[in-house]
Amino acid sequence: MTEVCLFTDSQRFEVSGRTFKTKLNVWYSGVQRAETGGTDVTPLFTLVETKDVFQRLVGNWLAVSHDLDSVCELFFAPLYASDVYLEHRFISFVQALESYHRRRPEKFRTKQVADEEFVSRIEKVTSPLTDRKLATWLRKKLRHANEVGLPDRLEELMSLTATIIPRRVRDQDAFIRKAADTRNYLTHYDPDRRAGTANDDEMEFMTVVMEAIIAACLLLELGFEPGQCNEYLHRDLQKVRRYEFYDMI
Repeated sequence: MTEVCLFTDSQRFEVSGRTFKTKLNVWYSGVQRAETGGTDVTPLFTLVETKDVFQRLVGNWLAVSHDLDSVCELFFAPLYASDVYLEHRFISFVQALESYHRRRPEKFRTKQVADEEFVSRIEKVTSPLTDRKLATWLRKKLRHANEVGLPDRLEELMSLTATIIPRRVRDQDAFIRKAADTRNYLTHYDPDRRAGTANDDEMEFMTVVMEAIIAACLLLELGFEPGQCNEYLHRDLQKVRRYEFYDMI
């Protein structure tokens, strides 16, 4: 089997006056695993395991893939593309986690303080300035200062999935700090930020963990129970022999 596709009456498109049903790829065997050098054709779960709830899962997936489109694109792109550099996978998964955290404000803390308090603080900082141009410049610089940073996002995401992902991070604070420092260095390429960044093995380890966190979040979105998510991810990690990277940080 090379792929599983669905066609739905609810999604159609027209070409030269003819109407066609949209093809929906449920699964196909194109995922490349750089660690094994081959193609992984085994999904996280099988049709046999989910046959009783498959219709519900497909419906949930259609909703999730639309509602969390940026998350899915950032997550699946490096999985389905071959020969993606480690740094690109790392950055893509970091961005997927940040996007998921932003898109689910009902689950996570997305601001440092309440909007009213933030506006009050901006006024306290800028109102004493007599130079209007300087005050305007400072307000622009502080426009996004109320957003939580990557360390806080990672901490909340790891807390959400703590009972799902096999616990292998020895020092969570060190992991989060190194992941943030590495992201900042790869994004801005500031030599002063090089200290404290991850080496290749550590980056591979962090990439594996972040991939598992995103997968766990998506499985929960599909309606799986935490115990089922744990089983599927545990099986996947063993299958591609990824435990060799664990306990590094």
